[in-house]
Amino acid sequence: MHKRKLRSLEVSPLGLACALLLAGPVCGLRAGTWTPLVHSAPGEVDLMLLLPDGTVMAADGGNSWFRLTPDLNGNYVNGSWTTLASMHDSRLYYSSQVLRDGRVFVAGGEYGTGHDSAEVYDPATNTWTYAPVSGQGFSDSISKLLPNGNVLIAPVVPSQPGLTVIYDPAANAWLAGPTLFRGTYQDEASWVKLADDSILTVDPFGVNSERYIPALNRWVNDANVPVALYDSVSSEIGPGMLLADGRAFFFGSTGHTAYYTPNSTTNAGVWVAGPDIPNGQGTPDAPAANLINGKILVAVSPAPYPGNGTRPPRSSMSLTRWQTPLRLPARSMART
Repeated sequence: MHKRKLRSLEVSPLGLACALLLAGPVCGLRAGTWTPLVHSAPGEVDLMLLLPDGTVMAADGGNSWFRLTPDLNGNYVNGSWTTLASMHDSRLYYSSQVLRDGRVFVAGGEYGTGHDSAEVYDPATNTWTYAPVSGQGFSDSISKLLPNGNVLIAPVVPSQPGLTVIYDPAANAWLAGPTLFRGTYQDEASWVKLADDSILTVDPFGVNSERYIPALNRWVNDANVPVALYDSVSSEIGPGMLLADGRAFFFGSTGHTAYYTPNSTTNAGVWVAGPDIPNGQGTPDAPAANLINGKILVAVSPAPYPGNGTRPPRSSMSLTRWQTPLRLPARSMART
């Protein structure tokens, strides 16, 4: 699932993409411009993760990692690159999380040697350590950090449909996770962590949705999406984003979009169709990032349809700032 390769834009604080990609006196408050970094990375960059100290870890899609350190004024454009220790296994498209203690967790890989393994990086010692063997093949698995610091993962090739596993970084151990409500495996899905820390997904490859409730450690049924977000050619979906007003916004590979408004802890929320992406564009397996002005930076390309394949030429890719109407709730939905 190729959304994973730029998952960093989703998990980093809202200003990271702005600081790295949109240069200007007031980033995000005017039309952005692209500015190349003064110093090129030591190799290709496929994944970026913001660490607690403000530096950025970048992976090359193999087993090499680099670090971008901003200059003394906090400017990433003028930052410097260093080479970090390499992972034991090579990985491309996989689970990745910055843990609460500042370490970095990775698992799986659609390509490379790390399909069945997981590793943890310690910035303090610049070392990678294997996690115990879980017995699962992760491939391009999706994951989210839970409120207690554990990592919830949905393997792509589990021993039973809809299986999830939980990694406990404090104990360096694997725990059994709850099975999805419909027993649907989550290959090609996009997860959104809501303001109450529940995790929302649209089950592949239809319109059913469900949520993981951390306090209950189980998945619960939710409402149906009114439009198709997965395309019928490549079974892809676009990114899902948490908005400032507590709603979730999903981009469809089909070119359709949808809003989700949460209701309560376990009750079903409300889905409504959003505006279609103009000009026959969609977001098959695309990345996106929230900007500090409330807009979303998202990569779009021709929506897949029979005959045009699933990988349009790079020249047809574009980036657009997507304005999502902000609706403030009656009470604050901010995460505490």
